[in-house]
Amino acid sequence: MAGGEDPTVLEALDAFRSRPLVHTDEARRVPRRRHPGRSVAVLEGRSASGGTWDLFRYPGVRSDSDMYTLGYRFRPWTEGEAIADGPSILRYIRATAEEAGIVAKIRFGHVVRRADWSSAAACWIVAGERLEDGAPVHWRARFLQVCSGYYRYDRGYRPEFAGEAEFTGPVVSPQFWPEELDVAGKRIVVIGSGATAVTLVPALAATAAHVTMLQRSPSYVVSRPRRDRIAQALRRALPEGLAYAITRWKNVLVGAFYYRLARRRPEQVKSRIVAMAAELSKGTVANIVQVTQAPIQFADQGNDPKLREDPATKDIDEITLSYTFYPVE
Repeated sequence: MAGGEDPTVLEALDAFRSRPLVHTDEARRVPRRRHPGRSVAVLEGRSASGGTWDLFRYPGVRSDSDMYTLGYRFRPWTEGEAIADGPSILRYIRATAEEAGIVAKIRFGHVVRRADWSSAAACWIVAGERLEDGAPVHWRARFLQVCSGYYRYDRGYRPEFAGEAEFTGPVVSPQFWPEELDVAGKRIVVIGSGATAVTLVPALAATAAHVTMLQRSPSYVVSRPRRDRIAQALRRALPEGLAYAITRWKNVLVGAFYYRLARRRPEQVKSRIVAMAAELSKGTVANIVQVTQAPIQFADQGNDPKLREDPATKDIDEITLSYTFYPVE
């Protein structure tokens, strides 16, 4: 290995494209706990830790799952809000990595180009690159774990739109949100209706003159409070770790229950969700998509996207592409 190091275990290779660090950090921690005498190296293509939560800086970025199930099982989530914003999650991830001694093991600015198994040497031969100067680097490792994720960090999915050249305003991807972009008083179209759009639309609507969500297959949006009252009560009555474990399993089982219910009785679940949406929007919401064919999104209570059919898409100032993922090749 470069620098004279020769680790016997390469626990995780973050090959420039990483899955969310909430999971990657846990993968890194397990071998260190079970085999504390082994040497470990972690490759990270970017210059900072945090993965998704450091990359995405668009307005309103937050978790699309509660942090009691999304967080680490070995480090309780102690913030008051179960549905947390991006900066809070990033602080949680980095604090966990620091406490576990993982940061010192990370080789920032390194990517993996090739990995081959050597039967003769009984180890992996890993070829990589140091991005700062393009220098090739090589490692040998008895254990290789690749947390490559499912989308590219360097570019999101970017389809071509007929007539796009006629549009004079900016076309923005949330994956690369410009810091200087000012949406105050603008008329905006958000293309897509997934988790990114559900968090982005309310944030844009706070200052924009008008926001239209352009969608092909609408999601089901359920309004839930950011704070988990049961979790808060358990934290007051029980030790932190026990309260966290109970809340974690409570949310896992509740989620599994509603998933099975939607699979077995889709029409009843659909009717209930549509009725809840109608109550929030003070009107009638029609949706003919089978509930088992569309994802259920969670919106912050009191900050729900007020969606309706809106043909007023003329005089648009900005287009935002909310589907940004580009598959890893």
